[in-house]
Amino acid sequence: MTVLCYVFARHLVEAFLTDETAFSLAVSFTRILLSTGFLFGVFYVLINALQAMGAATESLIFSLSRQGIIFIPALFVLETAAGMSGIVWAQPVADVLSLVLAAMLYFRIWRKPFNLTT
Repeated sequence: MTVLCYVFARHLVEAFLTDETAFSLAVSFTRILLSTGFLFGVFYVLINALQAMGAATESLIFSLSRQGIIFIPALFVLETAAGMSGIVWAQPVADVLSLVLAAMLYFRIWRKPFNLTT
């Protein structure tokens, strides 16, 4: 679905915008934001896996990182570095960095032996 939205981004944006200046920016921004859309499935699997392994704190850290811990600083840093495009790139950058963090948290928990005593 992400690939279809990426390919047909012009048509999707056309449904909402008619101003030519805004249109070209919107198509570009839509494609930037869609660049990490395929990661959402991985995000939710990792969050659920962490929760299932009893790692609620790690799951919370991961959830907060994507929209807060990593995203907010990325907004400021990338806006300073690249202007408006940097602001749009902040979400994909936060998605990738959050995925790296999630993988590290997951493998740290996964290596620990499970306590199966009742």
